Amino acid sequence: MTAPGGVDPQLLTRARGALLGLVIGNQLGVPTERLGTAAAIRNAFPQGVRDLARDAKSDAAAAALADAYLNVFHRIEPALAARDFARITALAKQYVEIVKQHRS
Repeated sequence: MTAPGGVDPQLLTRARGALLGLVIGNQLGVPTERLGTAAAIRNAFPQGVRDLARDAKSDAAAAALADAYLNVFHRIEPALAARDFARITALAKQYVEIVKQHRS
């Protein structure tokens, strides 16, 4: 069964889940980026990372990455419908580049 626009609903759900998981993982990693080692992360967060952002710079990065996620998601749905895997790959690479820019 396909959704309007010819997209397999299961494929679309998986794509949404993959992108959302990427965003959540990136955001949970923000507070740990400058710590350097697993031991330093454990020391700084003995109960694990539980907050998505800890300062204004992290908040700005979180907002920018969330916007990037929404932008990519809205553009990836038509590519999924068309089975345009080159476009899907290009969008994924674009998102990765956005993430890299916000980490520097």
